Amino acid sequence: QTECNFGKWYYGDGMNLSASVNYQNLEYPHEMIHEIYIQIFTLKKAKLRGGFFIRKKRLLRKKKAEIERLHKSFNDFSKILIETLKQLEMEVLSMSDAQIREMFNLEKSDEPFAGIDDGFDLFIKKID
Repeated sequence: QTECNFGKWYYGDGMNLSASVNYQNLEYPHEMIHEIYIQIFTLKKAKLRGGFFIRKKRLLRKKKAEIERLHKSFNDFSKILIETLKQLEMEVLSMSDAQIREMFNLEKSDEPFAGIDDGFDLFIKKID
């Protein structure tokens, strides 16, 4: 579990969607984003240690190349996460009111379920 907004939703209210494969497919990219961020942060804070035979410029180039590689991976996993969220959104939007009420343990009502569109839009804005 994480303290980020997405993690709070995923391990909190989002658990109502845990039967969905799209929901389940969110966990790995979310974990990877955190892992890669830590790697980037650690690399940026690491001091260069050059010896007699190793020049600091070469080490700096290697460090920058590794950070760029990690940044690309970070962006790739972010795109996967957003795309999977969009698929989950489409899945939920295609559900009937009765399915949504059952999934979220809401009382039965003759009135249509309102707010699911707004809820996802607000969630997407919150994690952006």
